[in-house]
Amino acid sequence: MNMKKISVIAAFLIYFFCLLFTSICADSLSVNKRLLIINSYHKGYEWSDVITNVIIAYFNKHAPEVNIKVAYMDTKRNNSEKFAQIAGLKIKKLIESWKPDAVVASDDGASKYVISPYFLNSGIPFVFCGLNDDPATYGFPGKNVTGICESDLVESVYNHLIKYARGKKIGYLTADKDTQHVMAEINEKQMGRKFDKIYFVKNFEDWKKYFLIIQNEVDMLFMQDTCVVNDWDREKAKEFVQKHTKIPTGATADVMREYVLVCIYKSSREHGLWAAEAALKIIKGTSPADIPVAVNKEGHLVLNLKLADKLNIVFSPTMLRAAEEIIKE
Repeated sequence: MNMKKISVIAAFLIYFFCLLFTSICADSLSVNKRLLIINSYHKGYEWSDVITNVIIAYFNKHAPEVNIKVAYMDTKRNNSEKFAQIAGLKIKKLIESWKPDAVVASDDGASKYVISPYFLNSGIPFVFCGLNDDPATYGFPGKNVTGICESDLVESVYNHLIKYARGKKIGYLTADKDTQHVMAEINEKQMGRKFDKIYFVKNFEDWKKYFLIIQNEVDMLFMQDTCVVNDWDREKAKEFVQKHTKIPTGATADVMREYVLVCIYKSSREHGLWAAEAALKIIKGTSPADIPVAVNKEGHLVLNLKLADKLNIVFSPTMLRAAEEIIKE
């Protein structure tokens, strides 16, 4: 073999091993790294479960070496300020002892009771998602904080409901939780008008009581996250709305899609995927400050034909084709 061929082969081998070394080094960025997922709610709550599962699945596929831990705050079922503060302090201690390389904070509780009071502008990077309130409320973004905000598609639902309503008065029925009080104000801003009647309910019996009352006070109704009230019964709730609904109803939460005429809900998967991608970038060396804060864009239309029949409403063919889910049972 002549020297020219040897030189070519040698050059090729050097190039190949350089590529291999670069690849190994890139992969090794994830070795022994830790990701903490803070779930503000509880296991079994669909919205945050999807976010958590999407993040875990993303890392299992793209960075399986990363050690993942999930911590639950349970602030959806426990609404007291004292409980939330104690839950936040427990997460603070976990972060300080476990020392994660990145933290994903799902929904407002984690931002309000963990990031903002303890870790804002610290050396630990955070990615928030499912954030209802204005990020500036918590001092975001910061040098160590980025994320994706949760924007309800309330204006789109309102534009659908008003087509079928007998008048312009609109009501709002939701759970008596801190997040829902905030969301009522945010939804009014998004819709560009005030709700004519608002009721916050604590339990299933109150929900049934005010569901009946508010329908005689307004022409259309938003129901947001009432399924988190105490002793909620899914099947009984479905039967109740089918029997007693008299006006067009709507929601922007996927957990409410079975109980309303029109639901356009945000994608928790979109939040989970965005947070996972941002967290992996951070673990590989990107600063949170270099990842701009985002707002969700996806919307999913659900139409309830059973309620439509009860209200003598006929959806247009265009609307039926646009629906991703049609409830018939």
